[in-house]
Amino acid sequence: MASKPAPEAAALKAKKLAEQASEAAFLSFHTKALELIDSALSLAPRSADFTVERAEILCELGRPRAEVVSYLRGMTKDCDCVEKVAKEIRKIEEEITQDENWAKSTHCNLHSVGGEETKKLDRLMDWGKKSGVDVSKIKLVEYAEDFRGVHAAKRIKKGDVIMSVPEKAVVTFESIVANSPLAKLVFDSGVKLEREMTTAMACIVHDARKDPKNYWHEYAESFPNDVSTYPYFYSEKEMEYLKGCSMERKNLNARSRVERMRENVGKCKEEYKSVCDKVREFAEISFKEYLTLTTLATSRQFWVPTARGRCVTVPIVGKHCLAW
Repeated sequence: MASKPAPEAAALKAKKLAEQASEAAFLSFHTKALELIDSALSLAPRSADFTVERAEILCELGRPRAEVVSYLRGMTKDCDCVEKVAKEIRKIEEEITQDENWAKSTHCNLHSVGGEETKKLDRLMDWGKKSGVDVSKIKLVEYAEDFRGVHAAKRIKKGDVIMSVPEKAVVTFESIVANSPLAKLVFDSGVKLEREMTTAMACIVHDARKDPKNYWHEYAESFPNDVSTYPYFYSEKEMEYLKGCSMERKNLNARSRVERMRENVGKCKEEYKSVCDKVREFAEISFKEYLTLTTLATSRQFWVPTARGRCVTVPIVGKHCLAW
């Protein structure tokens, strides 16, 4: 049977473990931090410092604050500094009150409008949670039809991670081909495309909308149907309204954004025709739908290193949900 470490050695080891726990928490490795602080508390169970550290880690892990307060109350009588634990309890209770007041002061909520758009957002958020997306700090608010935004669901402190999305919920070229029969047909055909990811996105949204069992169905359904506010879809008369604004200013290549948009529409027509010539099934998507989907996809892409390129789309983070 192993002998217990001497009190001085135990105290030093506990202090070292607590320091490691703080470092892990600082790096957002909160599960590891909890393991380390629990080890420290096993050596120094009366330490108020370690008890408070554990409470803070539990809060970072998303445990209900009321539950953390109950934990602290249970530890109060045995701690070496009751006031320190009591101070932490008061701090957390103040945060609970502030969160409640914040929620009450928000003049509208997710169901303020109702209708199909709200239902789509509900389904998207449910899908995100099942896929491991952490959205506990935000809520989506629909103010009017096709007009929505993001509100904080609780107080957000400097340095907080507002939301996180696991890799499996990120739309990559590979995940699209694996889940879209149409995308597989297109890219198996050997067609040469300048913008593979945007065409792939058109395929996955088209396929996933038709198949409720497709992994990306809720994501695809969240894409807006009305894109009339995008300049790509302006009439000639509406384009005149852009005169004098930044869209008309020339860049270093003496081309304005309006001119570049028109060039992009021309390129889209060329790519659309080249795909239809190679893959007959692709004609299920009309050119207008193709332009709509590629425009929406492009506005939602992030640039990160991937196996096939650098474009990915991140559901819930992208414009389709937060900024559109």
